[in-house]
Amino acid sequence: MNVFHLISIGVLAASGLAGRAEALAINAAVAPDAANEAKTAIEPRWRIRGAASDLPNVAARSDLSGLEPATLSFARDDIAGTDTAHLNLVVGMRLGPSSRVWEAYPFVSYQRKETTGTGDIDTFTPGMVIAYRKFEEHLAVRIRGEFSYVIDSEQSSEQVKARVYIEPGVILGDRHALFGQVWHVPLEGGRLDILPELTIIGDLSDVRDPGSNPAFQGGGSYRGIGADFSMRLALGGFRNLDLSGWSLVAGRRQMWFSGDIVPDDPGRTHASLEYSWDAAPVGIALTYSKGRNDDTFQAEDTLSLDLTWRR
Repeated sequence: MNVFHLISIGVLAASGLAGRAEALAINAAVAPDAANEAKTAIEPRWRIRGAASDLPNVAARSDLSGLEPATLSFARDDIAGTDTAHLNLVVGMRLGPSSRVWEAYPFVSYQRKETTGTGDIDTFTPGMVIAYRKFEEHLAVRIRGEFSYVIDSEQSSEQVKARVYIEPGVILGDRHALFGQVWHVPLEGGRLDILPELTIIGDLSDVRDPGSNPAFQGGGSYRGIGADFSMRLALGGFRNLDLSGWSLVAGRRQMWFSGDIVPDDPGRTHASLEYSWDAAPVGIALTYSKGRNDDTFQAEDTLSLDLTWRR
């Protein structure tokens, strides 16, 4: 039984536990009173995402489609006679009671992706995410610390990582946040929802085993800083046309590193057109990614049709 099978079993178990709980949905960045009124609501202890940093519901959005989903896709190459499964999955469990200020999630993640670059991406990562959020009258900040051990099976390398993610939000006079909150733009017969998000990233890593990864042959440690900016668009409110399940997300993630590694500043452009059902945690997405993975430093250039999953 390989890692793929073990994680698949874990997903089914986690989904069953999570399905018994009701998700809490508030927008605390612009409605802090609503958070106080909803303290008695029940949140699922188990969560399924596509990124460990999204395990804490730091944006406190009622619409989980703004969070990166777990994805699964299959491809059959009849000429080469091969079957390929792409999987990006993070399963985490909240420690202690839910809090609007602090939360902690131990997690395991697995990513398997066939690329047109140098080798496939195949990583298994256990770790811990700790989230803190603070909302003032004109300032909101969300901070997540992620501590993990990345095992790269494709390149036989291992590294310890500590990352911090900072999401600033300056609340304007009309109580709209500059980042991390949906802006509603009226249209004839409906509206356009726009969600801009900016995340500042800090990275401190130590290479435990360089394996065959060309970037790690110098061994030692490295550090970096970067940012991820994305824009999510969705249509809603149309009486005769239900478009509420559709969303388009596009963005750019860029890191700058220094230290005991081959100099490399990986950047990646990503986009996704997704349809998700309100009554279920699943959806379908056309996903595009091109650039360089900032964990393994491998090139990515992929276009896939994915089954998405958030819980």
